[in-house]
Amino acid sequence: MKIFAGDILSAAIEGALVLTVNDRLARSLRSQIDSRMANLGRAAWRTPAILTFDQWMFRNAGRFGLCDRMLNPEQVRFLWERIIEEDIRESGEALMRMEEAARQAAKAHSLLLQYDTAFRKDDGGEDQRTFLRWREKWQTACRSGGWEDPSRTAELVRDKLLCTAVELPQKIILAGFDDMTPAVAGILAELEKRGSCVCKWEPPGRQPDRIGLTACQNAEEEVRRCARWIRGRLAEGEDRIGVVAVELGSYRNLIERIFREELAPSSLLPGEEDDKGFNLSLGSPLGAEGPVVAAFAILCLNSTVALDQIGFLLRSPYVWGHLVEQHRRGMFDSELRRLRMREIPLDSLIELSRDGFKKGAGRCDIFAQFLETVALGLEEKARRSPGNWANCFAGLLEALRWPGDRTLDSREYQVCSSFRDLLETMASLDCIAPPMDRGKALALLRRMAAEKLFQPEGSEGRIQVMGTLEAAGLEFDHLWVLGMHAEAFPPSPHPNPFLPLALQKRCGMPRADAARELRFAEIVAVRLVKSASEVILSYPRQNDDQCLQVSPLFSHLAEISLSLSDSRQPAVLIRNDAPIPETLKDEIGSPLVPGKKVPGGTGILKDQALCPFRAFARYRLHAEGLAEPALGLDGLDRGSLVHNALELFWRRTIDLRSLLELSEQALVGRIEECVGEAIDKLQRERQVPLPSGLKDNEARRLACLLREWLEVEKNRSDFRVECLESWHRVELGQLSIQTRLDRIDRIEDGSRIIIDYKTGWPGIQDWLGERPVEPQLPLYGLDEQEKSLAAVSFARVRGAGCAFIGVAREGGLLPGIPALQEHRVVQSAGVDDWKTLLTGWREKLLRLSDDFAAAKAAVDPIDRERACDRCDLHPLCRVGEGFDEGDG
Repeated sequence: MKIFAGDILSAAIEGALVLTVNDRLARSLRSQIDSRMANLGRAAWRTPAILTFDQWMFRNAGRFGLCDRMLNPEQVRFLWERIIEEDIRESGEALMRMEEAARQAAKAHSLLLQYDTAFRKDDGGEDQRTFLRWREKWQTACRSGGWEDPSRTAELVRDKLLCTAVELPQKIILAGFDDMTPAVAGILAELEKRGSCVCKWEPPGRQPDRIGLTACQNAEEEVRRCARWIRGRLAEGEDRIGVVAVELGSYRNLIERIFREELAPSSLLPGEEDDKGFNLSLGSPLGAEGPVVAAFAILCLNSTVALDQIGFLLRSPYVWGHLVEQHRRGMFDSELRRLRMREIPLDSLIELSRDGFKKGAGRCDIFAQFLETVALGLEEKARRSPGNWANCFAGLLEALRWPGDRTLDSREYQVCSSFRDLLETMASLDCIAPPMDRGKALALLRRMAAEKLFQPEGSEGRIQVMGTLEAAGLEFDHLWVLGMHAEAFPPSPHPNPFLPLALQKRCGMPRADAARELRFAEIVAVRLVKSASEVILSYPRQNDDQCLQVSPLFSHLAEISLSLSDSRQPAVLIRNDAPIPETLKDEIGSPLVPGKKVPGGTGILKDQALCPFRAFARYRLHAEGLAEPALGLDGLDRGSLVHNALELFWRRTIDLRSLLELSEQALVGRIEECVGEAIDKLQRERQVPLPSGLKDNEARRLACLLREWLEVEKNRSDFRVECLESWHRVELGQLSIQTRLDRIDRIEDGSRIIIDYKTGWPGIQDWLGERPVEPQLPLYGLDEQEKSLAAVSFARVRGAGCAFIGVAREGGLLPGIPALQEHRVVQSAGVDDWKTLLTGWREKLLRLSDDFAAAKAAVDPIDRERACDRCDLHPLCRVGEGFDEGDG
């Protein structure tokens, strides 16, 4: 094959066919011709014939009438998977990763055709024999279906050239080919026999004026130094700048983020055009693009919807009505989370979104119509062909007015167009795939979207970012090569698992062995070095816990001194340019209006005790975090069930004598009756039906728990339940506290016992400190006469731990609670008698009330575990910035 030494652009203008190794080189050559013709003052010119070799092959296949029967890539992959799946079913063999096996089998089949070779069953092991069985079924399927195998395109075109009188190009110039398969070489040889002049072109190449290595601590530092170097070159007026990443896939996200920060920080702002000034050759998965993520969230809606899924749709700008209802949808999302359910039935969602919550909060009419349309689409449950499902999905998205009511930018518009094209591609599987259900069709579409790379159209940009193979044939003024470490270059061998290794080595197939990879890497290394006048090669010294060395192909180069522009990383700029902040310790807000009574619950005092800022933020600023969903019922729900069930039980049982008179059967029946009513009440309050299995399990658990607790109650002296779930108001300073007492019992001497049900692990220490964090029972005791109040106690209703936990005026009033003078915890707190206890409670609670009225709002948690672990205000108080992990 001749070497073309002339001007490739002039040859293309004069009519030569230029075949490139990749699309990037073809675009570059076409762009250079356009610039040359424009500089010559030409208003119009003939489009030069510059194509990739594959594009030219398929163009010839179309000319010979082969494309109508040619399988597309999706059909190829699906057919291989179907063949392997059927073979596994017939043979009974197990295969962990069928999709990967299908991909490797298709690649092995293609390699055999490209290298014009074959092997026998005895040449390999079990995997290779299995592949030959699959391949035979593949060939049979193609023949019986009347389909053309795209891997045979070169062979088919070559055969047509041999037996067809067609006009051939007089001159063919190959550009950028570092390597060539026998199939490609065979086509070119046939063209030469038929009279075409075939030449190979390579850029003239040059010895770089400046070349060297730079070692970086890690990949992030490496990419940032590269970006700062680029900005310096741009400031000097240079514009032919290339960046090659040896492992572009692993560097892509870093390059995208850091290059934006350093080269186009304005593109990070919302509403700005996406003009980054650089072009990444490796696209992102279509399935990861915003509009497509929203489309799948819509299509995957089912009769039961996960809270995260519906929350995403409520916030998504790609759901119709976002511009009109975004505030109401935000309220609806917040109220929905108060249900604390991980999954919600779709029909309940429709009802809630149409009616809203209390006083219509979060009512979203457009979103309700959206959900109703989705529900209608779910009625179709029949198995359908992929094309039928594609039409169904497209119709549903159109009915829902996807991608929303806002104006799309250029990238979003292209993403939506690409997704609609993907639906059309899915329809092409009808001739390959059997009918399938909705779930399998969605999984197929999702996989297709994940594997399809999206590359937005637009200008190439002044900086080209590409992999090592894509740089073939390109020339730059300045080139930076990222990731040039020994683990990546030369790459490690990775032979195809379905072909005998000896065959792959003998034919020189890609990734077959280390010797072949080294030879190819040497060719690429020479090409990279000769492609620019300044070449910088960098590598990270560290990758996670792995220490890295420079590639042995460049270990002879010396470290180079670089002049880098200052970083434009937004966080760094903000920190460096910000004025020295004024420190202001603001721990007091606006106090309450003197003389004005403020209503509230005991939560004010509890939060003031736990942390003053917490009380100020909740009850003065009305700040609160979003509720978190639970798996099944959470602690609040279970606590509510215990309270309601016990209230119902004691309303019917009244006193200890009535409890003891119940027969075993009557006791069990009453417990089950109260538990059932309590669960029904909870379901009504939540506005969403509970799953029947969950209700049954919770009923059994709760019945056992109540039975265990009532055994504790039976050991008490005589009592009568006087009040249940009664409201009580206490005036405390400027606060008018309304509290709901779980239960008040009257005992034989006429005095009373106050009981508060707890399903956790309460302790009386919560009453005895300077900041009582369980103020409800002490608060009620303020209005009781010293003689009329006999005891205050938590009722710990908890499996294998039921007990009374409290303080009593004298012993024997409650099981397990001694007289006050014998209570070690109380005595250690310095409380000598009943009057001192009640007086101390009044003073401490009044102090908390006065502190709240004075708006004392210091971030001062009583201790990190009780005050902070379950607090939802951390982003507001930023407690972590003022306390070390070891602080109490």
